[in-house]
Amino acid sequence: MLRSDDNTRWTLFDKDFQSFQKLPKVPFDYCFRCADRETICAGTQLIIVGRETEGIVVWRYELEMNKWFKGPAMIEPRVMYGSASRGNDAFFAGGIKIHENGISEVVSTAEKFSANTKTWTVIHEMHKRRKFCSGCFLHGKFYVIGGRDENNQHLT
Repeated sequence: MLRSDDNTRWTLFDKDFQSFQKLPKVPFDYCFRCADRETICAGTQLIIVGRETEGIVVWRYELEMNKWFKGPAMIEPRVMYGSASRGNDAFFAGGIKIHENGISEVVSTAEKFSANTKTWTVIHEMHKRRKFCSGCFLHGKFYVIGGRDENNQHLT
C-alpha cells in the first residue's frame, strides 16, 4: 500500500501494516507537483504519470534501487485514462492526449508497460474513444469501462 505526503514523498506500507518505508522525494518540477497525477504499480515499480512543463511525463520508483527514474515516455502520452496492472505489467487505455499546440484529444489507443524490460508496447485499440474511465482485469483480460467520449457523453 502507498500513501503520498505533501505531493513530493510517498510512503510504502507492507500488506500487514507492520512496517513502512518513506521513499525518496520525487525530483519533478513545480508544474508536476501542482497538476493531477495518476499512479499504478507494476511489479516492484511505482509509476506516476503527470504533466511537467514540457508535457506529460512518467516517473518510476524502482524498489530494488530505492531511486526515482524519469521515463521512458508513453508511446502516446496521455492523462485521465483507464489503467490496471497484473504482475510486472501495467496497462493504460483511452484518456486525453494533449498536442503541442495545447489542443486536447480523447483517444482510443492502449499500451502496456513492462516493468521487466522498462518498455512500452501498443496493444489493441478500443472500439470507442474514452476519457475518465476505469480499467480492471477479469479472467486474465484487461477491460476498460465507463468514462466519457469525445463529446463528453457518458459511456457504460
